[in-house]
Parts: sequence; C-alpha cells; structure tokens
Amino acid sequence: MAGFHQRLILRARRFPVVRVGLVAAVLVVLLVCGGRVTVAANSVDAASILDQVQKKYASLESLQADFVQKLIQGKDQRVESGVLWLRRGAKMRWDYASPEHKIFLVDGKTQFTWIPSENRVYREPLKSSEDRRTPILLLLGKLHWRKVFTRVELVSESSGSYRIRAHPKNESLGYQSLDLEIEKNTLHLVRIDVENVDRTRMEFTFSGVTENPRLDPQRFVFRIPKGAEVIDQAEM
Repeated sequence: MAGFHQRLILRARRFPVVRVGLVAAVLVVLLVCGGRVTVAANSVDAASILDQVQKKYASLESLQADFVQKLIQGKDQRVESGVLWLRRGAKMRWDYASPEHKIFLVDGKTQFTWIPSENRVYREPLKSSEDRRTPILLLLGKLHWRKVFTRVELVSESSGSYRIRAHPKNESLGYQSLDLEIEKNTLHLVRIDVENVDRTRMEFTFSGVTENPRLDPQRFVFRIPKGAEVIDQAEM
C-alpha cells in the first residue's frame, strides 16, 4: 500500500491537470466551433446549459479561482490546493500551495510543469499534447465541448446548481466521464469529477471565483529557474 501511495504522489506531482478532466470542461471558452452531440432523452436541457456557460465565458477577459484537487483510488487519495488564473489568449496558470509548491503554466503555445523540490521542469508544446490533454484545450477555449463529448445528460438539479455528466467520444484520452457542477445564478463551474479508465478518480472544486480580475501579463510568462533540469516531453 505504501508503494501505491508513493506512485500516487509522483503521478500527482508530474501531471497536476492532465485530466482536469479535466479540468474543467467549460471554464473559459474563447473559440466557438461546430460539432454534433447526442443528448439523453431525459436530459434535453444539458446541452443548452453548457451552451449558456460557454456563451457567458466567451465574453470574459480573465478569471481567478481557488481550487482543491484530489486524486483518488480506493481509500487512498492525494489532496492538493492552490489558485488558478485564466486569461484570454490561451493562457493559464495553476499555483499549487499545499502540500507542496509547484506550478503548471500554459503561455498560449507551451505548457510547463515546475516542481521546485526537484528543480525539474517538464516542457511540451501545447499543440503536441492535444490528443492526450483535451481537457486543457477546453479550459483554454481551443476546443468546443461538442467536439469532445458524444453524450451529455442532466444527472441532478438542486435549488442552487445543475450536475451534468459528459461522456467523451474517445476513451483513449484516459477518462470515461466528467461530472460538472454548475452554479445556477452565476453559471460558474464549481466542481468537476473525473472517472478515469484506470479506476482512479480526479475531483476538482472551485471557490472564490472572480470574473475579469486585472492580471499582470507577466504572470503567464515562465522563466526556467537557474540550474533546473528541463525535460522536453514532446521528444519522449
């Protein structure tokens, strides 16, 4: 069991938002494109709700939120937290504060994962990661949700939120489904549950969401730390 927990930690360290499954399938959508999707018979409103969320976020310049991320398998879990920033122009930054500091950053063209405790940087062109990291592209507005999901359904509805389940067209991306919780009065995405094909689960919760905060463009510029080992994943 100790060995599994160590693997869980290493996986979470290296790939903080690979399946943000993603990450947040409809946080900020800046590009609207076509696509066909099947809507479950008992959940006709699910697609229209997601369309409303995309329309709302298409008008935003930036967004900030606190997040808690969990990677779970059985009784074992890895819990991390920090702050997320998104900015028009396909820019994104996740600053992890607990239990250890690390950064996941996309500058519009390249994505970086920096683990200070190892002084190691994982670098990859955003384009080369499209097949494996579709949720990231959704976050950045480079794909429309209808291009990715084959079926969506309204799982539940409370006085304050909707819960929508989305099924990917291609399970080779690593996940079977995404459950998205959307706040009714703001249309903010406040929770994502990802069911992975390897039987692990990823959970993301977002709070303190701020629309259009003033963000320094330098926040989305990554500079390789002195002496850091750089691993180019596109070459692996």
